[in-house]
Amino acid sequence: MLRSSFLTVLFVLLVALSAIEFPASQTNFPIQPGNGYPQFQLHGQPFFAHSAAFFYNRIPRDEWAASLVKLKEMGINTVDLYIAWNWHEPQEGKLDFDGHSNPRRNVKALMEMTREMGFAVIVRPGPVILNEWRNGGYPDWLLARPEYQMHEVARLDGHYPPLSGLGASNSEEASRQWLANETHMRYTRKWFAEVMREVLQQHQSASSNTGGGNVIAIQLDDDQAINRANYNGPIFWKYMNALAAFLRDAGATVPVYINPTDMRISAAGAPHNIGAMGQWYFNFGNDPALRWEDSATLQFYTETLKTQPHFPPMVIEYQAGWYGNGEDSYAKTADPTNTLLSSRVMIGHGLRGLNYFPVQDTLYPAGYEVPWANHYYTWESALNLAREERPRAAAVHRNGRLIAGLGKEPRRSHCCGRDHYSDDHGDAG
Repeated sequence: MLRSSFLTVLFVLLVALSAIEFPASQTNFPIQPGNGYPQFQLHGQPFFAHSAAFFYNRIPRDEWAASLVKLKEMGINTVDLYIAWNWHEPQEGKLDFDGHSNPRRNVKALMEMTREMGFAVIVRPGPVILNEWRNGGYPDWLLARPEYQMHEVARLDGHYPPLSGLGASNSEEASRQWLANETHMRYTRKWFAEVMREVLQQHQSASSNTGGGNVIAIQLDDDQAINRANYNGPIFWKYMNALAAFLRDAGATVPVYINPTDMRISAAGAPHNIGAMGQWYFNFGNDPALRWEDSATLQFYTETLKTQPHFPPMVIEYQAGWYGNGEDSYAKTADPTNTLLSSRVMIGHGLRGLNYFPVQDTLYPAGYEVPWANHYYTWESALNLAREERPRAAAVHRNGRLIAGLGKEPRRSHCCGRDHYSDDHGDAG
C-alpha cells in the first residue's frame, strides 16, 4: 500500500513537471524531446555530448589546436570550458579575452577554433569555478575586501572563498550570505555581462537554426547542491535564479544548469528553468577496481537525472580516478578498465551526455596553483600533457565509436529494465 501511494505521488509530480514550459524567451533552447527523454540538438540534429573538459589556461597557447585535433580523433564532439574570472580580469577593470596580456587568455580565438572544428561547447563562467584553481577563479582584488571575511593568508595561499566551503554543507546559509553581499552581486552581474558580450553572444546555439552557434549550455557557479545531507531550499534557488537572471539579462538564450553530486536535486530545478548535470568520481577505497555498489550508484544517478522533463541526463564531471594531491608526484592509478565499465553502465541506462574530467593532463601557469593539488594537475587521465595515450584512452576511443554509430537517433529498446544501445561498428559493449 505504501509503495502504491509513493508511486502515485511520483507519477503526479512528474506529470506536473512535464507540463512546465520555458518562458517565450527560452524556447530557442538547443534541447528537444527524443525517444522519451530530452536530448541536445546541434545545428538542428539530435546530439549526444561526448565531451572533454579542456583546461585551456593550463595548456600552452600554441598547443591548443593539436590538443583539440587529438580530442577529435578520439571521438570527442564537445568541449567543456571553465572561464576563470581571475584569469581574464587579473586586475579590476583590466579584462583580457583576446590574449593581449597572455596568449593563454585568448578565449575568443579558442571559441573560433572550436566552431571551425565542429565542437559543441559547454561553458562555466563562475563566478566561482573551483577546479583546484587559485581562489576558485574568484578575483583576488575582490576577495581582499572586508565584506568577504577572508583571512589574508588563506587568500594569498590560493584557497577558495569561504562561502564556497560553507555551500558544501549548508547551501541555504551560503546562498543567503552571497545574496546579502551587494559587492559580490554587482560585480558578478558585470562579469557575466562582459563574458556574454565579448565571448559567448555570437556562439550560442539555436535548435531551429542550422547555422547557429556551438555553445549549448552555461553552468551557474560550481559544485552547487553537493552532498546528500545538504539542504537546498528556497534561498538556494533564489541565489541560483539571481545568477541565471544575470546571464539571461546579458543575452544568454541557451540552457543554464548546476552540477550537483546528489542527483536527487535534478527535478527540483525544473520549475526554475535550471537543469542539473551530475558528477561522479571513482572512490578508490582499498581497491583500484570498480565494485558492485559503484555500478548501482551509477545506475541510480543516471535514472535520477532522467527525471528532468526539459534537460538531457548528462554527467558533466566524470572520471574513474582522482587528481594528484599536493604532496604526490603522480595521481593514484585506478584500474584503466574502470573508465569503459563505468561509462557504459550510464550510457546503457540512457545517459545523453558524458564529460571526461579531463581527457588530457595539464600544467598550471605560475601563480595560479593551489597547495592541495599536484603542480602538473595530473589525473593519470587518457592523455598526458604531450598528448601521448595512456591505458584509459582505449575507453574514450571505444565510446567515441559507439556514439558516432548512434547516428541521429539512438536505437533504443527497453530490454531487461534498461536502455540498450548498439552501433554499426559492433562496439556495443
